[in-house]
Amino acid sequence: MTNVIWLFCMVGSVGGLDKLTLGYMGVRYRAPYGPPMSMQSMGSALLIALDFINGNDTILPNTSLEYVIQDSGCNGKRALGGLVELYRDKHADAVIGPACSGAAEPMGLLASEWNIPVISYLATSTDLSDKKTYDTFSRTSAPASQIGDVVRGVVTQFNWTRVAIMEPDIFAHTQKLTEGQRMFSLQRL
Repeated sequence: MTNVIWLFCMVGSVGGLDKLTLGYMGVRYRAPYGPPMSMQSMGSALLIALDFINGNDTILPNTSLEYVIQDSGCNGKRALGGLVELYRDKHADAVIGPACSGAAEPMGLLASEWNIPVISYLATSTDLSDKKTYDTFSRTSAPASQIGDVVRGVVTQFNWTRVAIMEPDIFAHTQKLTEGQRMFSLQRL
């Protein structure tokens, strides 16, 4: 909920606006090994947040929130087309999503050019941390470059000597596993 409210700070002063339209850039269906962030699962949270904000006159007095939906397909080209439609045709003031870095990076560039606030709930690409390039982009998850620090902290806190990484498609993530092994050996874990 706080992340949705924070988004309005990026949109700017909403004083005098009677309606604010949020574009939700999601993924229509979850891929078998993709992130569990489909429109079916995330859409409910969005509706609950909007109902809460619209029902509370102290959060956005005299302003109602609406939403429009676009499917990014976790694809950069599709996300760009989706952003154009959200902005030009559906008049979105800000965008929540996309979840995938491959869609968030190109969409974030166009959003920056058009000064559209974007908040992603999962995109972890380190490139998205460059505020000179992605100045209207923010996220609620840590970039991939910081996830190792979190894992190291947990392992150290609990004095674990063995760690297992479970992945359904081991071959697709060999580079990530190699980086993880290197991080553990550098930290002597």
